[in-house]
Amino acid sequence: TKLNRYVFQPGITDVRSQVISMAPWVSSQLGKKVTMIFPDYAFGHDHRDFFSAAMAAQGGEVIQKIAIPPTESSFTKYFPKIPRQTEVLYHVMVGPGVLTFVKELGEFFGSKRPAIFGFIDSLEAVDMATPGLEFLEGSYFWEAHPRYMSDDAPDYEKFYRQAVGVNRDGASVSDPKDISTYSHMFGCWETLFILKQAIEASGYQSATPADKQKLIEAVEAMTDFRAGQAHPQGDKRFNGKLHQSFGHQYISKVEGTKLKPVHRTSIEDGLYEPAGDYTTQSL
Repeated sequence: TKLNRYVFQPGITDVRSQVISMAPWVSSQLGKKVTMIFPDYAFGHDHRDFFSAAMAAQGGEVIQKIAIPPTESSFTKYFPKIPRQTEVLYHVMVGPGVLTFVKELGEFFGSKRPAIFGFIDSLEAVDMATPGLEFLEGSYFWEAHPRYMSDDAPDYEKFYRQAVGVNRDGASVSDPKDISTYSHMFGCWETLFILKQAIEASGYQSATPADKQKLIEAVEAMTDFRAGQAHPQGDKRFNGKLHQSFGHQYISKVEGTKLKPVHRTSIEDGLYEPAGDYTTQSL
């Protein structure tokens, strides 16, 4: 609640919810001594702070936190900072240097490495079959919306892929080399449907103060979104005080240059109490 009454994130979950829902699985399945590598700005700091607290709640510990400047193009010099006792290496890198980051990480560790858990942000829009990524075989990633479609995918998932022009492997239907940002792009789609729902519920007609107020209050009154064509990523629970949705998260394993989901969290796994209440702010 650091922003204002006009800012919502109803179509996708936030970093805090994502990491606290992941921590129990990481702690129980991969290890309790974690080294984190993250970008040195607010997005990375959220991962650092929320995941550190979440691991501590599971009896684990983040034993090293390695912040990477956003202008960095080579990362090898940071890897010697990874303690030998590290059981899990947690990475979440974004930007044009991510492919270099992963390749250099593989060159540094070789076949001897800790368990690796990354956020797909590190390789969004990157083909998992790209040379140099073989090192990631058997490692794990957070995904919000699994890139590779399962054989038992519901009809609304098939509808969504067809509507946005994405094939079963998460690439453009017109160019298989053009990999989508599949784990995040649904947020745009779902938010448009939420806005449509709010406009219809509020009777919004024009940008008058009265209509704006009715629109904001209509969104704040929402509580649940059901999986379907409007919400292809899955069910969500909306908190009007926080202006934020909570949903399911996935942990996927790299197998044969593809990502296979191995764990799906519950909505309850990612819930937290809001620190404030947007609905008390003036419009």
